[in-house]
Amino acid sequence: MAFQSQAVSCQGTSFYISTTEKSSLSFTAISKATQAVITVASHTAEVGDSIRIATATGMPEIVGVVATVVATTGTSITINVDSSSFAAAATTGTCFLRNYVKSCELKDVSGMASGESSSIDVSTLCSEAKEYRVGLKDTGSLTGTLNWVADDAFQKELLLAMNQGGALSVRYFKMVLNDKTAALTKPTTIAVTGFVKSYAGPDISVDGVLTGSMSVQLTGDMVVVARSA
Repeated sequence: MAFQSQAVSCQGTSFYISTTEKSSLSFTAISKATQAVITVASHTAEVGDSIRIATATGMPEIVGVVATVVATTGTSITINVDSSSFAAAATTGTCFLRNYVKSCELKDVSGMASGESSSIDVSTLCSEAKEYRVGLKDTGSLTGTLNWVADDAFQKELLLAMNQGGALSVRYFKMVLNDKTAALTKPTTIAVTGFVKSYAGPDISVDGVLTGSMSVQLTGDMVVVARSA
């Protein structure tokens, strides 16, 4: 019998946190589409990256938007913004991608692609049973444990984000799964936004190593780009 399970190994998963913005990137067009396409001469964008539109001639609705990259070619960046109802396509402008730091000290991560909608009680004196409406989805929290290393770039960014507080504590996270196959050569990528609530450690124990933990309150929705050819 052929092996039926498509279970994906956790080993080889890559996890990243955003840091500073890169230098501005000029573009020559943004299309009107259910997923807007940005045309550039060249770029370093990868699926799951955060991108901020700074200026856009002809498409004021998209200025200031922070989006997620969902596909790329050598001269285009597709983002998760529905621009189909915008007044016109953009002709020129600038955008900013972000730098990311990969963690090689993480041991586990939970809550990366989860969520639960709230229930709004709309029962009245005339109701024959409890009545509810679906409320907003809460993507919850992302937690993880790691080997605590004082000068690890990923952990230094966690600490910086936690100490900055407020809007400055927001970071963009992405997880690239190890689920490529011979036919599907582009792996699944999950991207989320959140602020660092805690970064704790070092914890010590007999016959052990220094360990730590992190907790990130997610905000907004997740973006999942499934593996593809």
